[in-house]
Amino acid sequence: MNIESKIQQLLQKSITEKDKRKRMLLFHEISILNDYAILFEQKDFRILQRKYYRKEDYLFSKKENLKNQKIFLQSFHLEREYHQIFTSFTISNCYDSSIQHKSFYLKETMPEKLFFQILLDFFEEKLPEFNSFFLKLLEENRIFFTKNKDLFPQGSIGVAKYLPSSFKSLIFVWKEYSVKNLITVVHEVGHAIHFDFIKDNYLSFAAGYFSELFPYFLEQVFVDYLKEKNLFRKECNRYLDSLAVLLFNKANELYILSNLSHFTVDPIYDVQTSNEEIYEELKEHLSKEITPSQLKQLNLRNCLLYYYGILFSYAFFYQYKQNPKETLKNLKTVLTMKDLYTLQDLFGSIPFDIDSFLYPTFQKQMTVF
Repeated sequence: MNIESKIQQLLQKSITEKDKRKRMLLFHEISILNDYAILFEQKDFRILQRKYYRKEDYLFSKKENLKNQKIFLQSFHLEREYHQIFTSFTISNCYDSSIQHKSFYLKETMPEKLFFQILLDFFEEKLPEFNSFFLKLLEENRIFFTKNKDLFPQGSIGVAKYLPSSFKSLIFVWKEYSVKNLITVVHEVGHAIHFDFIKDNYLSFAAGYFSELFPYFLEQVFVDYLKEKNLFRKECNRYLDSLAVLLFNKANELYILSNLSHFTVDPIYDVQTSNEEIYEELKEHLSKEITPSQLKQLNLRNCLLYYYGILFSYAFFYQYKQNPKETLKNLKTVLTMKDLYTLQDLFGSIPFDIDSFLYPTFQKQMTVF
């Protein structure tokens, strides 16, 4: 990939682009490509961007971000009842304190050749409809392994970046050929497939609440495949425990937030509240201790993305075990619907209701304990 020529091409395109939103996406893509250039080519093209990036672009981008945040908050408040139902069910019915105190680091490593062979075999055998997509990612060198910690969000070892004008994704993963990173690659490929589904609609409701749904669904399909092949069985079980713990943690956080009468968020969705009295009232219902000071550090967007991503991935994975083809069709419907704005819309678009989702489906899937 010749980054400099691609950036130059996009900058030239920005000159004639009249649509402010499309200009914003162009500069978003240029920024991602520049991160790639700094990492792999030790070149920084920000000085070029300054010649094209205008004050109006900055103001429009800021305005769009605030607008998206407002839409996100409005949908959160509209969905409070659903949040309370789902999270209280998770906390009261699916909590296992014994797994809270285990170490979940998946430390087993393997040769690089075996690492990639497992991934190739998985997509070919288990998900043939996505095999060509995965092969294309490899052939076009769009999956990168690096030990540059600055590239990843805090606490993460993988990230997928979408290039809006190219309709392509770049995937970055921590350079370690371990079981954990096998799962991470599959997760990030899930994001890339999701981006490919939604393309220019990637700021939709489905890309908001459910941006983690397909990646976590793919993770579970992959872990189930490893267990079928009798590969890393112990590590796979530890992974399932760690996924459940993450779900419980997010359930606790979202349960508190959905019961607070009022709070505000900053531009990156960090919660700002001093409502400690309500917190004390809710404390007895929680399965994990969260202090008032931690409450102020919660991120609303992450709570929603990860809670619903994992929760719904359990339900879809259970469906997938019964009917793979139909489940993938339902998943694609959810992730590509342009008129999906609420959880109520979701239940009107796929063939399971709240009761069947919460009780038989979810409880059967949680037998991993």
